[in-house]
Amino acid sequence: MIRLEANELVEQMARQPENSKKEFARILAKKWPHLASNIAQYIDVELMDQEAKKGIWSDFAEEGLAKEMEAK
Repeated sequence: MIRLEANELVEQMARQPENSKKEFARILAKKWPHLASNIAQYIDVELMDQEAKKGIWSDFAEEGLAKEMEAK
């Protein structure tokens, strides 16, 4: 069996057509429901972390812009 590194697996999934992604999700959930649930949770947490980081940086950017505008 070929073992893919995480980055390679992500790239392969990204290149699949939508119907293949849906089939993958269906098969994974049917054969390995606990694994499918864990992966979904990991993805949700990662997306929330990315949004939080983006929110923090955009707040800093807005704060810097406000200070810059006050200085003028």
